[in-house]
Amino acid sequence: MERTDVPIVVGGSAVTFYWLMYLLPVSFPGILRSMRIDTYKLGVWIAVGCLFTVIIGFRHIVGCDWWAYLDHYDTISKLPFSQALTNTDPAYATINWICAQFGLGIYGVNTICGVLAMSGLIRFVRKQPLPWLALAVAVPYLIIVIVMGYSRQGVAIGLVLWGLAVLRPGHIFEYIAAVILASLFHKTAIVMLPLALLHSSLSFRLRLLILVPLTGLAGYSLLSNSYDDLVKNYVVSQMNSDGGFIRILMNAVPAILFFALRKRWRRRWDDNKTWICFSFVSLISVPLVVLSSTATDRLALFLIPLQLVFYARLPLMFHGTYVRKLVILFIVAVYAMVLYIWLSRSYHAQLCWEPYRSVLFN
Repeated sequence: MERTDVPIVVGGSAVTFYWLMYLLPVSFPGILRSMRIDTYKLGVWIAVGCLFTVIIGFRHIVGCDWWAYLDHYDTISKLPFSQALTNTDPAYATINWICAQFGLGIYGVNTICGVLAMSGLIRFVRKQPLPWLALAVAVPYLIIVIVMGYSRQGVAIGLVLWGLAVLRPGHIFEYIAAVILASLFHKTAIVMLPLALLHSSLSFRLRLLILVPLTGLAGYSLLSNSYDDLVKNYVVSQMNSDGGFIRILMNAVPAILFFALRKRWRRRWDDNKTWICFSFVSLISVPLVVLSSTATDRLALFLIPLQLVFYARLPLMFHGTYVRKLVILFIVAVYAMVLYIWLSRSYHAQLCWEPYRSVLFN
């Protein structure tokens, strides 16, 4: 595919288009009240997921890794399958190779990735008491920035979300399978595997004996194959993620609030262990970001579910319908501000995301 800097503009304004994405979940009337999972039929959620998938899958020159992913596709399209698997993470390489065989192009790859990412996200938010609020929180950064900009990480987080939706005592195997599959798209996902032990029926001593080598294996798997590249990119060149510290703080804020409101949380929900772990690691990430900004930022992507689950439950920890609605509106306003600041102030947003382009409008 020939590289070109000529934009295919939808609606003439990136700001308008990305704001419409945010307003989609915000505009649903259910965002202002607690919803049962079946309040909106599955078909509504499928339609919303499909809409976002089309936006994700058929984007054109959107995201700072666009050309890198295109190079992966072009390279893999010329390789036999066995060699293609060594070009990048195996699951992502497999999707590229299959799409190349059928001539689907990078848009086929991105669409499949969009389906996987949105399936996990939709399944996760539907488990929350305020699912549309959880989806609204996901739009500015998780969907627009990560899923639309960094396909492998987006799929990996989506698969982790799929596993988190079912993670509870005695039901850990689906979560383990989801994390292992996620690590085949992006190896950093393996760090989520030890979380399964919190919900295991094994004794504490046995869980501890498993946790130590499992944590070591997770770290080794994270660093082994690309150790030289990680050292070069993360340490030697001292890369600093643009806005990385702000993104770390976005996880740290709900972590602090979680510990402050933990008694109220425990009275309503029984998944306290999972979110204690998420909150603890989110707080640890704050000092770690000073030592290695990019590495910590990449790993902290998998802590984003804390934002979704916490803010989707926060309003219900207060009494009174009026107060709860005020809390919901405050959360919506905060994430609207996040989107506004990112679109108007981020160098990468203006360089790689604006304007939104789609091959459908070429």
